[in-house]
Amino acid sequence: MEDFDQDKMLKDFEKEMKKNKKKGGEKEVATLDDSDKEKLYNATHDKLMLADTDGEIHHVEEIDYIIRDVLKHQDKAFKLERAREETKETLELAEDEVNDTFSKRDFDFGDHAALNYLNEENVKNQRGVLLYLAKKIGVNLLTGKSIMNVSLPIKIFEPKSHLEKVANDFCFLPYYLDKAVAEKNPIERLKILVSWYIVSMQLEPQMMKPFNPILGETFQSTIGEYEFVCEQISHHPPISAFQMWKHGAVGEPYLDGRFEFEAQTGFSTITGIKMGYIAIHFPDMDNTIRFTEFPIGEIHGLMKGTRTYDYTKTLKAEDETNGLYAECVFNPDKKGWFKRMFGSSQKTNHDYFDGVVTDSKDFSYKSNRDEVEKMKKKHKIEVFARFEGNWTNSLCVDDVQVWNYHSLRPYKLNYINNPLPSDGRFRTDLIALLNHDFSKAQEQKDELENIQRNDRKLRKQANK
Repeated sequence: MEDFDQDKMLKDFEKEMKKNKKKGGEKEVATLDDSDKEKLYNATHDKLMLADTDGEIHHVEEIDYIIRDVLKHQDKAFKLERAREETKETLELAEDEVNDTFSKRDFDFGDHAALNYLNEENVKNQRGVLLYLAKKIGVNLLTGKSIMNVSLPIKIFEPKSHLEKVANDFCFLPYYLDKAVAEKNPIERLKILVSWYIVSMQLEPQMMKPFNPILGETFQSTIGEYEFVCEQISHHPPISAFQMWKHGAVGEPYLDGRFEFEAQTGFSTITGIKMGYIAIHFPDMDNTIRFTEFPIGEIHGLMKGTRTYDYTKTLKAEDETNGLYAECVFNPDKKGWFKRMFGSSQKTNHDYFDGVVTDSKDFSYKSNRDEVEKMKKKHKIEVFARFEGNWTNSLCVDDVQVWNYHSLRPYKLNYINNPLPSDGRFRTDLIALLNHDFSKAQEQKDELENIQRNDRKLRKQANK
């Protein structure tokens, strides 16, 4: 879409106003008929209509922009907002196309782990930082305590806020929401959205650290036809809240949720824990599918050996309205270090998972994986669906493959034009790092962190 020429637009509008004044008397205004209302409702983002909140259409020869907010002054001044450019992307890959989600972040498929990290330069830099931290904060780094509050050197950061990382993890969702809306069977709908989350797990692994968001920091973006906004609503513990909806649509699904993140260290290991929920609402059937528990990411080889990435634990989702509960277990046959030391091998690959959809909220699939058929025969549970696969490359639902790694690419995450001043893209440390000015980036990062610490101190004093 061509850049918006505000001066030209205002001049055209002034000409229209002068024409109406010369005619004398009350200005004749065309109101919206049913056809106009339908056009306005279905207006695309590159053919935007000029209208005010009273539903009046102001005739301009070339209608290119939507008037979002009307200020009631004598000659009616308008606040103009350029709408986002509609993006039409092809997500399904052809036979000769490949998905590069892992390779562009320097990952490859591993033999003894789900993924191997290949960027030795980054690994070397990070190990240097970890040695520095071990000297600085001592045993805390090696005893499983959270390191979310530890200030880290700029050299291991990427020029993005963690809020952008949160948004990026939803870049497959519009594709699956369209499928879910078309499906009116609640079991099938839940199967589709559980599939979405498993497919989206490929977007999470990364080794470069994003910036921790400042309290009140925001991020605005679009994913396909959906808008995604995120805000940091708590500093300690770090909590990010988010919403996603289709712009201008009525009756379409929408999403809200919040994540609390925690990172813990062990000897040569970091565990990334994500707590909170994702709620996806469907007005057409008045139901909500809610994700309540998420797999845990594990990075091994921090200090020595091959750097790897795995998932463990469980994914849980529920549709309370229809009494449906899904649970998938990741790396269910994982062996502890003691068993590995004495040669005990896993039955399944590290990226393996399986799961079910049942009618029992109290049923633990993780604890009863081998007892499902017995419990089913005794009518203690009803099993509606089964999941199985390897999260890095394939997913089967009820023994039918519904996804493989090279079948689908994610939507692009697009920045909103003219976001709020609180948007993370305006951070001075992020901008300096983007321009490869590492000393200034470190300086600005330290300054922002000191300001945030002081603000927190003032809030504590005010609450006494």
